[in-house]
Amino acid sequence: MSSIGWNVNGSNPKSRVNRVDYIHESNGKIFYVTTGVNTETNQYVDSDLVSQDDIIGVVDLSKEAYLALNEMMARRYVPSITAFGMTSESANKLEEFVRKKSTYLRNAFENAKGEAASRGLKLVSPNDPNMELSFEEFTLACIESYNGKNKFYGDAILTWKHEDCGHVWENTYNNIKQNLGTCPKCDGSYTNQILTNNICENLFRKLGYIKDNTLYQREYSLKKIFPNLDVHHAVHVDGYVELNIKDKNGNYIKLAIEYQGRQHDRRESIGFEAYKFLTHNLDVKKNTREYKKLLIDWQDQIKRDQFKVKYFENENKNGYYLVVIDYDVKLEERQGEIIRQFKEQTGIDISNQLK
Repeated sequence: MSSIGWNVNGSNPKSRVNRVDYIHESNGKIFYVTTGVNTETNQYVDSDLVSQDDIIGVVDLSKEAYLALNEMMARRYVPSITAFGMTSESANKLEEFVRKKSTYLRNAFENAKGEAASRGLKLVSPNDPNMELSFEEFTLACIESYNGKNKFYGDAILTWKHEDCGHVWENTYNNIKQNLGTCPKCDGSYTNQILTNNICENLFRKLGYIKDNTLYQREYSLKKIFPNLDVHHAVHVDGYVELNIKDKNGNYIKLAIEYQGRQHDRRESIGFEAYKFLTHNLDVKKNTREYKKLLIDWQDQIKRDQFKVKYFENENKNGYYLVVIDYDVKLEERQGEIIRQFKEQTGIDISNQLK
């Protein structure tokens, strides 16, 4: 017996899981004919052929099937276990598998809370930082980050709160555990990030290019700017705002800004040393496994920096621009640097409007 998971297209897209009755081939394509499993999921679709182009996955009810079904469930493609029309024995095995996964998540949830407490942090709701993170919110974060290959909860984007200073930010469980995600407000670079954002926001509000009801976003995920971009949700820009001014292509300008601390310097003697300091690894010995892992993490950060710059450059044609302020630009020079880069990228000189 085989089952297929597939997408139902239309104005209200849904996902279905049906039992395969037989396979039909036409014009070089495979079509699946499904049979009735339950009226809730199949009453309108059993008479239709399902194209191979719409198939999410095809599984046999075997040991391998349970792994495939688990991934499909993690991606929320499976409405219910009974949708598979499997035997009672197979259904019981699958339910046991799901039960174990639930226990695994419960343990992971407790581990994450314990890790937070040991570092003076607290896991809070992404919707209300004054509320503790619920198990349901934790599970949803795990599902959203899971790609079938990574650790199910290690790469989940969670919301952390530093109990000493009260700062709230997003980071992965793995980063926190590996000392790669200390409180950004307390690590020194956060102050410069705030000041740079304030300069940028005040500049464009003063010029009237940010409407009164427009929010200037801080620590804004690239996935929110470019929903189809295949990057981790934790990859972000320090500031982002939609301006009330058009570029030469007639697009309203969407402006992002990054303050890059010393750890973003591409020179290993500067950037990597700063990275070791921020991650509390100054004493790590060279040529050890820990040192090599730390070096790779820093190099990955540099690659992400380069990727963001390049991606925004490619999106200039659609009105997206990124201003990058390096750590060696003095505070009193940052407004001028923003104006210079804005002119260089958009062709719009706003300096005369400040006189």
